[in-house]
Amino acid sequence: MRDTLSVIIATKDRHDFVKRCFDSLMKQSEKPDEVIVVDSSKNKMQLRGAKVFHKICNLSEGRSFGAKAAGGDILLFLDDDVVLDTEYIRTIKDFYESNPDCFGAEGAIANQRNRRIMERLFTFQSIGSIFLDSKSFRVRGLCGSNMSYRREVFNFYDFDTSIEWLVEDDDFSLRASKRFNFYYVSDAKVYHLPASTGGGNRDRDNKKMYSKRIHFIFRTFRNTEKKNILDFISFFMSNLVIFARLIKSNNPRGIKGVLDAYWSMVSSSHE
Repeated sequence: MRDTLSVIIATKDRHDFVKRCFDSLMKQSEKPDEVIVVDSSKNKMQLRGAKVFHKICNLSEGRSFGAKAAGGDILLFLDDDVVLDTEYIRTIKDFYESNPDCFGAEGAIANQRNRRIMERLFTFQSIGSIFLDSKSFRVRGLCGSNMSYRREVFNFYDFDTSIEWLVEDDDFSLRASKRFNFYYVSDAKVYHLPASTGGGNRDRDNKKMYSKRIHFIFRTFRNTEKKNILDFISFFMSNLVIFARLIKSNNPRGIKGVLDAYWSMVSSSHE
């Protein structure tokens, strides 16, 4: 029997984006069994066809609440500002069905694929498969814009609700990957069309956001056991790509956040 799938969208003050995402879900060749929206907005939203919960909370709390409320065998977490290819859900469910060892999967962000891959090299387990253009490969971390898990994963792990936003996805998946296998599925495509306000993107040029990202990459690298040459390459490239993108986009606050993170880590290492 085919696994059921629940979609969970945690959002705040971006009703129009949620509706756009929901419309793409309703156009799927294989529709989700339920859509859960955890809305932290001051003004309650109405969305026919979805289960909407009004709960003032941070992103991690919203995702944790949605996971507990969902009834599907597979839980798919989406950012509110993504639009799914019409075959996305069918492709993800087919992959789970064909790969019983898979307990988590993410699709490709079609309009940001190369940038996202380079930024997230530190979460990959087999870098070589990227350059061979593999259809799918093992990863340690899943991207929160579109990440799915078998329900069983939540018997052992939950989102760290002390992380209000940003890296909550990596934190959860990197912890859970110690027990379960996760995959990047390139045939499952989404389009990230980020909002300029609300959610995590409200601080796109905020130095705190980039400082947190660099700190997380360093902590992940430090905690990786039995490091090999590919771990060092991915660590270096992840840092380099983020810094180069900030320079290219002329983002002084982001650059300041990265430099502050480097300085704090160097200072703490000499204490």
